[in-house]
Amino acid sequence: MTETECECGRSKDPRARSCKGCYRSRGDVPEKLCTQCLIIYPIEDFAWRPDGRGGCKRRSTCRSCESAYARQRRQANPQRHNEIKRKSMDKIKANKTPEQRRRDGIRQCAKNLGFDPDVITAHFDQHSGQCDICGQACGTFTRLTIDHDHTTGSFRGLLCVSCNHLLGKARDQVSILEQAIKYLGRGPICGGRV
Repeated sequence: MTETECECGRSKDPRARSCKGCYRSRGDVPEKLCTQCLIIYPIEDFAWRPDGRGGCKRRSTCRSCESAYARQRRQANPQRHNEIKRKSMDKIKANKTPEQRRRDGIRQCAKNLGFDPDVITAHFDQHSGQCDICGQACGTFTRLTIDHDHTTGSFRGLLCVSCNHLLGKARDQVSILEQAIKYLGRGPICGGRV
């Protein structure tokens, strides 16, 4: 394969418009043609895939065509899909203890919300996997949720589902929670049931 010269003076593949250095510095091409639906989409609509040489490049079909194709395959072969899913879950469960699975779930949730997983995991370890409000331990059927301030977006703590709902129903307002404490402290209004 003979190489020619790029605009910058470096050698390039004759099939390419520019050398690899210029291509990388220029960034992605802004648009790309989907080979499945033959529509031109922004480059962000194409997922990444390994290129076989240790790098990665964009897929040839857009995300919507890929998801439609995957949905067709799942519907055509439901047993195969369920078997693959079960095998992967069995592999995950076999290699990890329940504690590791809980920690991994919290780490993944932290990533999804845009928090540093190491900070959340350190908080989880520091509090022994317990709710910051009621102290309930995270168990097999209970899990902790990541509580954050909705105005600033900053991490506040790990709460059980009940305590997280409590704050949500109070709309994160301290005055509502104080009124609830006063209400509980005042006692019953009448003597008993009729």
